[in-house]
Amino acid sequence: MAPSLKSSKSLYDFVVRDGNGVKGLVDSGMSEVPERYIQPPRERINKEDSRACDSPPIDLSKLNGAEHEKVVDEIGRAAETLGFFQVVNHGVPLELLESLKDAAHTFFSLPPEQKAVYCSGVSPCPRVKYGTSFVPEKEKALEWKDYISMTFSSDEEALQCWPNQCKEVALEYLKLSTKIVRDIVEVLIGKLGVTLKDSEMEGLLGTKMVNMNYYPACPNPELTVGVGRHSDMGAITVLLQDGIGGLYVKVDQQNDAHKGQWLEIPPVPGALVINIGDTLQILSNGRYKSAEHRVRTTSSQSRVSVPVFTMPIATERIGPLPEVVEKDGLARYREVLLQDYMNNFFGNAHAGKSSLDFARINYLKSSKSLYDFVVRDGNGVKGLVDSGMSEVPERYIQPPRERINKEDSRACDSPPIDLSKLNGAEHEKVVDEIGRAAETLGFFQVVNHGVPLELLESLKDAAHTFFSLPPEQKAVYCSGVSPCPRVKYGTSFVPEKEKALEWKDYISMTFSSDEEALQCWPNQCKEVALEYLKLSTKIVRDIVEVLIGKLGVTLKDSEMEGLLGTKMVNMNYYPACPNPELTVGVGRHSDMGAITVLLQDGIGGLYVKVDQQNDAHKGQWLEIPPVPGALVINIGDTLQILSNGRYKSAEHRVRTTSSQSRVSVPVFTMPIATERIGPLPEVVEKDGLARYREVLLQDYMNNFFGNAHAGKSSLDFARIN
Repeated sequence: MAPSLKSSKSLYDFVVRDGNGVKGLVDSGMSEVPERYIQPPRERINKEDSRACDSPPIDLSKLNGAEHEKVVDEIGRAAETLGFFQVVNHGVPLELLESLKDAAHTFFSLPPEQKAVYCSGVSPCPRVKYGTSFVPEKEKALEWKDYISMTFSSDEEALQCWPNQCKEVALEYLKLSTKIVRDIVEVLIGKLGVTLKDSEMEGLLGTKMVNMNYYPACPNPELTVGVGRHSDMGAITVLLQDGIGGLYVKVDQQNDAHKGQWLEIPPVPGALVINIGDTLQILSNGRYKSAEHRVRTTSSQSRVSVPVFTMPIATERIGPLPEVVEKDGLARYREVLLQDYMNNFFGNAHAGKSSLDFARINYLKSSKSLYDFVVRDGNGVKGLVDSGMSEVPERYIQPPRERINKEDSRACDSPPIDLSKLNGAEHEKVVDEIGRAAETLGFFQVVNHGVPLELLESLKDAAHTFFSLPPEQKAVYCSGVSPCPRVKYGTSFVPEKEKALEWKDYISMTFSSDEEALQCWPNQCKEVALEYLKLSTKIVRDIVEVLIGKLGVTLKDSEMEGLLGTKMVNMNYYPACPNPELTVGVGRHSDMGAITVLLQDGIGGLYVKVDQQNDAHKGQWLEIPPVPGALVINIGDTLQILSNGRYKSAEHRVRTTSSQSRVSVPVFTMPIATERIGPLPEVVEKDGLARYREVLLQDYMNNFFGNAHAGKSSLDFARIN
């Protein structure tokens, strides 16, 4: 009987209530996808918008051999990033895999009435269910899939109640897959520093279910989906694909340049797909990632897949492992009854990984709780991101005028200055280049500066290492509790003064002596940071000599010491941001010191404002592109004041990015707080008037840190009006 598609209800009854499924629609001669199956445009799958996953399969046979540690690392890395990987030499005979696919086709080729006996409510065994789509009564657009689901209770029940067409091969496949799951769980839980007792392993994998999915050939595959975006709720899924393909997984790793893109998981002959589920993400406190995935239909062939789902029994409680919470410093998920989690999971249509929100602990319900979590408790912005936050909290949303639009800027095309030529035949040329840059943009880049490239790479690695520490290990350096007052870990700029926070964490280390640095600075970075500070100070001295010399002044050694009496190295961390267009890494400001030396990584995001009166681009923002091996030099307010305005401190800011976390390492040089700064008398005499008054640096600093970032307004404190 051909279905009448005149109403959504009659279609629903034919497909769902009468048990004909999607295959019944196709067999009826239907030539186009019914409206009830047409997905909203954002949910449709465009094969051209994705790329194939090129990660090689993991050879599980090596898990018990000489390459054990290598395989353990491969499994761990895959679980921490994509949440999907393929395995070969897994112990399931290839003949069994072929028989499974044949059995699936055989079952779904049965007449509708023979499949419909397994429909919910009439099935002779409540643990066997034939159905279609996901939760048809909840879905606005149905999915192009039929399935038979068989939950394991005992061999006897399986052989008595499961469909004859597949029961023996499905049971053998489930048992062998469970062995694979056990091995992988042991690896992953072991990498968390935890060993599960046999009873705990039984509890984690207490429910085992094998499904057979059938995706009929579709006349309009571009309009519908086989399965919508979702993550599996269990511990681990083992999936057999046929050779047609159509499985896609979403890149969700914060530091991945392809974050948000979809990867196709190509079928590999003889391989099985392993999929991390929500339960394992919760148990690992978010270290392992359940994978958001979906399935595309095809117009050419009907497709089958056979997953084995493993999860705790419904009466088990799931929550982060205590050992992991202790190490992380906070629980990112609450303990929940699996039955409640399942009710939430099946209570809605597929919607990505939103099911995890049921267990996620929301530390951010109010502006105050967010402030406490980020600032007072020392979690920083990285803690927000690690908590699974999917959008920028309101407290970080900048006013429209402060947001950074990459399209409204252009790249700075000034070539780097070669500092090695400062002591050679081209000395005067280099002096002129430095002077011109300081008089105009206040920013320039230098190469051949004397800081080894290996040290620069080590610095970036050290920064990532420090900010990857658990929150409680970074929080020991928070203001007021730090064992050394010259070492401070913090976030944003002046959080208590800012209406909109900045998307940045930092560790600041002020130099007093080598001994104190090696004793008090964080172990992850102290040696490389100290060496970088010393070499950067040599660069600053050379540049200051050039710039002060161009003013017709020669500084005594004591005066140079006074000008650069305070030296501080910071490490800044800008986590990947879900909405970079709404926030900033650092707001508009100029540095208050003499000169800043900045190491950028290769990601970029630094912008400087053109402020030269005669420049046609005045008011525009220039992006300072990272140059491999170069350092950025930034003129600060102190040098603008000393030069009576001839040299320009640069107004600059930093953009965030959604694809990768970024680090930068500045060295700030300035007078000590008790020094007085004002225009050099020789320059005032030449200019005929002083444009700035003499001020105590401590007073200047109090003004600087007494407000949120607001361009170069800090200079107004010393400006003579």
